[in-house]
Amino acid sequence: MLYHSPILEPLIRLAQSDEQTPILFNGGEPLTPRELLTGSLQLGQQLLNLGMQKDDTVIIAVAPGADFIKVMYATMMIRCKAAIIDPEMGRALYAAKLAQLKPKWAFVDTRLLLLQEHPLLRYAYFKLARKPVYFPRVKNLNIIASGPRLPLLQKFTSLQKLVKAPKQPVNLLKDPGPYDYLITYTSGTLQEPKGVLHSFASLSQSIRLLSALVQGQPGDRLATYLPHFVLLGITAQVPVFVYNPSLSVPQKLAFLKKNKISILFGPPSDFLPLVQYCEQQQSQLPASLKHLLLGSAPVHKSFLIRLVAVLPEQVRLTITYGMTEHLLVSTADGREKINYIGPGDLVGKPVVGVEVKIAADGELLVRSAQLFSRYYHLSDRPEFHATGDLARLDADGNILLLGRKKEMIIRSNTNIYPALYEDTIKKIPGVEEAAMVGIYSPEKEDEEVYLAVEASRPLTAKYILDKISYGALQIEKNALPDEVIFMQMPRKGRQHKIDRAKIAQIIKDRKN
Repeated sequence: MLYHSPILEPLIRLAQSDEQTPILFNGGEPLTPRELLTGSLQLGQQLLNLGMQKDDTVIIAVAPGADFIKVMYATMMIRCKAAIIDPEMGRALYAAKLAQLKPKWAFVDTRLLLLQEHPLLRYAYFKLARKPVYFPRVKNLNIIASGPRLPLLQKFTSLQKLVKAPKQPVNLLKDPGPYDYLITYTSGTLQEPKGVLHSFASLSQSIRLLSALVQGQPGDRLATYLPHFVLLGITAQVPVFVYNPSLSVPQKLAFLKKNKISILFGPPSDFLPLVQYCEQQQSQLPASLKHLLLGSAPVHKSFLIRLVAVLPEQVRLTITYGMTEHLLVSTADGREKINYIGPGDLVGKPVVGVEVKIAADGELLVRSAQLFSRYYHLSDRPEFHATGDLARLDADGNILLLGRKKEMIIRSNTNIYPALYEDTIKKIPGVEEAAMVGIYSPEKEDEEVYLAVEASRPLTAKYILDKISYGALQIEKNALPDEVIFMQMPRKGRQHKIDRAKIAQIIKDRKN
């Protein structure tokens, strides 16, 4: 049976309205709300015919776009548990997450399946690709393949055949009860992988609040390469244009101009190449832009100053602060942040319905209807979520971040937990000790990751990077260091723990 969900309601209302202008542009024919809903319903029915059932766990490793959205909507209707796993992670992490999830189904791009079948091609690909992706073979897994048609040997079902199958009558049933649907993994945990389980209720509340931020004027258009931002556009009734994140800067600027994009969202690292290009060309970002939303990583004042200098004056800047467990905590105006001169990082006032408090040790705690249900490997969660950020509240109720409680590095929109990778790196022959540290780079407007290595014999940085980039000791691609530094590890305390602050200072001194 197929069921309603709160996340589907905005699409259903749009599909039932008389206005049927396209809502999703993904390279091919644009889709109207009615076409998107009908395609999702038909896919859901075909998946039921295949044997997919309520509470089945499914993996989604499909390229962003219309297929991804249809798969999400269809699995919502069936009441599956859908896990979105980044295919750029290291093999050990992928294996650990699949072992935890025990999925019955996987939606996988055919290019990932091709790499499974050809070891030499896979080796060359991992050797040459800048950001290689991977999907391991799993026994007793039902594969539904999307993407280009390729000569594959393994058994799979074509997603395109399901989407284009003869239409069947479909009815959506009401099911008002709570349901946990989405599993999204954070980068951190040193033992069990940390899968964040969200319910329809928490997701729909987050989507509503985020969609309210992007709602603007008639004629607005949103561009994204992130699948979940398609949901935001649909909820906000803003047409969404999906682009390939590998576009060069000139190509991306041409895409924005051609499609008259007015709304963009991303971490500072997404915008930095555009800013640098405009600085070099002494030009501005496209005049169609009206609203930029920045989040998923720290947004520094120095970057905002550079961004504003290449923006048309009318462009609104919104800074969002949140985390996987609670998607939207607060927002701040970017220009107010530029003018803020007090201590701490201004991230603004909590959004409607969010309650915050400061723990005795200074850690920021949050709760609201957006809060996740639990970690997948645990049975429950505390009433308030501990964010890992040290903070204080000013007299106006603004959240001011004072630093991170954990030894965590945030590069682009990725949380990197050093201890998750250091044990793997220490398995390299000749490596006695390894420590990863993050140092903020004003040039990149992002943290750079440095790997400090203490070696028992002469090693080279290339040797280390080769070992952790592919093969048995491969680590998550987003965690690969920008530079490898060899040194005698500084230590502190009676337990002689590695002094990461000292390592960072040594690296800074060497660079100055």
